[in-house]
Amino acid sequence: MPITYSMSGKGIINALPYFIAAWCNSSTDGSNPSGFRAGLKAAAIFINGVKRMETKIIYTLKLARFLKEKGIEHLYTVPDKHNPKYVNWVYEDTAALNAAMAEYLLNQ
Repeated sequence: MPITYSMSGKGIINALPYFIAAWCNSSTDGSNPSGFRAGLKAAAIFINGVKRMETKIIYTLKLARFLKEKGIEHLYTVPDKHNPKYVNWVYEDTAALNAAMAEYLLNQ
């Protein structure tokens, strides 16, 4: 099951000062690598606090439409690996998604 990381635009903006500090504390000749490492370490600590999110990929249009009718929206779409003309839908793996998928399979 794919794992993605959810970070809102606000989270990215909050991490930006750590990256800037890492860049500013470094020198071009490498004489101050510890300042660069300290800034990157602070940024890594911040980003590690970001929520880890499990996802499911839906490959069929019929199931994607059923989930939309149930009010479950996809996070984003990706091109199909085998046929780039087709699209796959990525959903957050939640109890509501699993219940809707079970209902879909029972009604087949």
